Amino acid sequence: MHFAPISALLASMLSGSIEAPASTPCMSSVPVIPAERDMQTHLRQARHFEKKGWMEDSVREIAMARSTPEGRRDPVVFYRAASLARATDNIIGAHCMANATIMLNKGGVATAQARALKQELDRSFGYLEIHTSGDATSATLRIDLPTFFATAALQVYAEDTARRLMTRQELPIRVALPAGAYTISGQSITVLAGQSQELTLHPRNTRPAGAAPLVRARGGAAVHPSRRLTTPTILGTASVSTSWPVIRDTSAALHAGLRVGGTAPSKLPSGATLPAGADIGLQVSGTYFVRMGLDIHATASAGWASLSGLGWGCPLDGTPCSQDTGSTIPMDTLYLRDQGLQLRGTLGVDLRGIGEADGLGIGLDLGLSHTSGTLKPSTGETDDLTWTLTDPRWAVLAITPGISLSMRR
Repeated sequence: MHFAPISALLASMLSGSIEAPASTPCMSSVPVIPAERDMQTHLRQARHFEKKGWMEDSVREIAMARSTPEGRRDPVVFYRAASLARATDNIIGAHCMANATIMLNKGGVATAQARALKQELDRSFGYLEIHTSGDATSATLRIDLPTFFATAALQVYAEDTARRLMTRQELPIRVALPAGAYTISGQSITVLAGQSQELTLHPRNTRPAGAAPLVRARGGAAVHPSRRLTTPTILGTASVSTSWPVIRDTSAALHAGLRVGGTAPSKLPSGATLPAGADIGLQVSGTYFVRMGLDIHATASAGWASLSGLGWGCPLDGTPCSQDTGSTIPMDTLYLRDQGLQLRGTLGVDLRGIGEADGLGIGLDLGLSHTSGTLKPSTGETDDLTWTLTDPRWAVLAITPGISLSMRR
C-alpha cells in the first residue's frame, strides 16, 4: 500500500465542490465529497471495492457516504473511514476518524472497533504539529530516522513518510511517526507513543534549498604516479569550496560553485625547495541524500592551476631536455613551474548531523586530477644551465584522497 496515490485523491477531493457542514470532523485529513447516492449504497460500494483491493475507489465511496445526512452521524461510516485511512497509511486521518467515531457516543460494534484502532495507533505512533518561528509558509522537511523500529512495517512507513516530506509541504503540518528519536530539519525530538507534540523549526531550517550554500574545507594528498622525474611523488593538498543548490529533488540535489585549492611546498633530495602550487576553478556536484544523515556526492571541476616541480631530464652532452627516463646518458634534472588546465573528479561520502549541528558534516573522498599545459618559452637558462626542451607539452595525473568538513547553512 502506498500513501501517494491516496494523497493525490484527497487533494482532488479538497479542490472540488464540498458542501459539508462546519461540524464535519477530520476534513483536513479525511475530506468528504458530495454524495451521488444514498449512504447505504455508498457504504456497500466501499466494502465491495475494498474486498477487490481497489482502495482509492473505496476511499472515494466512503467520502461520499460521509457527506449524506445519515453518514454525518453514523458510527459505521465513521469507522469505515478510519479503517480505510489506516489501510492506506493515512495515520493522522485514521486517528482522527477513530476518535470521531468514539465521540459520537453511540456504542455498538463500530465504536468498539474504533476504540481498538485508536489504541493500536497510540501504542505505535506519536503525533507532531510542525511549524516555524519564521515567516515561511512551506518547507521541505529532512527527517533522520531512528536506528531501530518495533516492526519492519513501522520502518517502511517511516521511510515512506520521510521521502514524502522531502517535497515542499505547507506549514503548519501534522505528522504521525513511529515512536523514537528523530532529527527533523536539524532539530532533535523524541516522538512519544500516543502523545501529541509540537516542533517549532528555526527559520534557517525552512529556507528554500536554493538559499542554502554548502561550504567545504578539505585536506588530503596528491599522489603523482606519472611524475617520473619529480620527487616527492606525494604532496599535501588543501582546498575550500562554496556551492549553491540549483536543482533539488526529494532525495538528490545538483550544486554549482567555486573551488580554490593548492599543494604544499616540498623539498627535493638535493635540499632544494619546490614552491607551493595553486588552483582555482568552477565545480558542479551531485548529492544523493541517504537516510541516517549519510550523503553521497560526486564532483567535477575545471579550472586553472599553477604547478611546480615539472621535471625534464637534460643530458650532460648538451642534447635537448626531455621527459624520457629511458636514456643511459648522464643527465641533470631540470625543475620548472608552469600553468595549465586542470580537470578534477571526486567521489565521496559525508556523515552529517554531528552533535547538535545538523548542517555540519565530516567526509571522506577519493578523486583524480589531470593538469596539462605547454611550457613557453621552450628554451631558457636556470642556475647556469642552458636548456632546450624537445617537447614543451606536459601533463600531470594525480590521485587525490582526502578528508573534509562541510557546513550546509
